[in-house]
Amino acid sequence: MIPSIRRRLLVLLIALNILSLSMVFIWVYRDATHEVEELFDANLAQSARVLLGLAVQEAKERSAQKIKIINPIEKRGHKYESKIAVVVRYANGAVMLQSASAPKLPFTTDVHGFQDYKVNDQLWRTFSLRDDETGTSIQVAESYAIRNELAGDIIRDTFMPFAFFIPILALLVWLSIGRSLAPLKRLAREVSRRHPDSLDPISIEQVPQEVLPLIESLNTLLVKLHGALENERRFTGDAAHELRTPLAAIKTQAQVLQRADNTGVFKHTINNILQGVDRATHLVEQLLTMARMDAQESVQDNEQTDLFAVTRSVISDYGQMAIDKSIEISLQTDCESCPVQGESNILGIMIRNLVDNGIRYTPERGKVIISIEVDKNGTRLCVTDTGPGISQE
Repeated sequence: MIPSIRRRLLVLLIALNILSLSMVFIWVYRDATHEVEELFDANLAQSARVLLGLAVQEAKERSAQKIKIINPIEKRGHKYESKIAVVVRYANGAVMLQSASAPKLPFTTDVHGFQDYKVNDQLWRTFSLRDDETGTSIQVAESYAIRNELAGDIIRDTFMPFAFFIPILALLVWLSIGRSLAPLKRLAREVSRRHPDSLDPISIEQVPQEVLPLIESLNTLLVKLHGALENERRFTGDAAHELRTPLAAIKTQAQVLQRADNTGVFKHTINNILQGVDRATHLVEQLLTMARMDAQESVQDNEQTDLFAVTRSVISDYGQMAIDKSIEISLQTDCESCPVQGESNILGIMIRNLVDNGIRYTPERGKVIISIEVDKNGTRLCVTDTGPGISQE
């Protein structure tokens, strides 16, 4: 079973929107994380420069004297103090100042700027500076845990609005799709409420552009159905009218036969009845032929048909009928293939009708000649016979 258009559109649009929002979320997260990294690095560098300036002044006032902050973090301090450290050294490498939370970071006077170190399974970001005049150096360190925690906060604060918006988005998409498909529902209701005899075209007012080709195709089909029903009604009326006369004649001959009292009248009446039956049979065949042609009149005539092959097939079908009446039937043409524009069944019906009339109304030992001529003006089919012809009346 093919899934509904509404469900497919809903799934597709929601998936596309979630994908778009996810891409925006990733871009915002990456950009925000990068800016946070830049901000923290700038803060490290600025703190290092300020503290180095103070340490240089202190170094000038004191000789190699070690000052160490060893007091633990007080309760009134901030929880992040344990994740930030400062180490100041004299020119000879002795520690002038060190925070109690400072890890054992590698020390070298050759490395300046930003570095990453891993101490006790904890990653630290450091910034180092050295004063060329006094040789005093400083390392300001910050644990990556601070940055990761902030990144997690960014993810949470950014994702939560998206997660809250997705159900609202799904509802809006559902309502929008329902509103967009409403014309199809109206069309279905209009078609279902129609009477079977109502073949009027469907109105194309307030129909979306995408549905218009479907409506036009349905209207074309309705027009064809209307034409087919009209042909059937016309055929029924014509058949009743045309059959009334030969049937009345047969009835009259049968009544004469009932009153016949000698063999001559009897035989003559029987012959008349048989001729009447033949005429009625021929009339029925003619009416059926007209009905078949009416049923195929809507077929486009852009088909290539070999007129010679169709004519030869018809002659073959009527060969025995011509032999029974000792009628010579022949095909005269200079071509072995005569392609023409037309539907083969309709051309066959037309030629069969002409040949049937020619054989039927031509006396015994007569001739029916079918000729196909091709010239610059086109292709011409002629059927001639040695019959009495059609009365001018």
